[in-house]
Amino acid sequence: MFVVQLFSLLFLLLPFSIAQSCSVSLTASYPAPSVAPGFSARLIANGLTAPRGIIFDSDGHLLVVQQGSGIVSLTLTDDGGDCLGVSSKVTVINDTSVHGILSLG
Repeated sequence: MFVVQLFSLLFLLLPFSIAQSCSVSLTASYPAPSVAPGFSARLIANGLTAPRGIIFDSDGHLLVVQQGSGIVSLTLTDDGGDCLGVSSKVTVINDTSVHGILSLG
């Protein structure tokens, strides 16, 4: 799984060649990113503040560093195939001085 950050939106690039119709589908105000054959791009989150970095934590939550805001934890839902969504968004660190995120694993 690959992640692309575009402004305040978060796309996940997934290894599926056939795009599915999902029960919840977000729409970007600009074209989706270009992807290689065999992959699809799905917008899974919006309303972020200039995402600067991402990483999955040990519980499978997607941590997103936001410029001038801090870190939020997104709990993803998997509806099969490339149908992913966010079931919850929780602020983990509310600190405007946080600039990045690093994997120590």
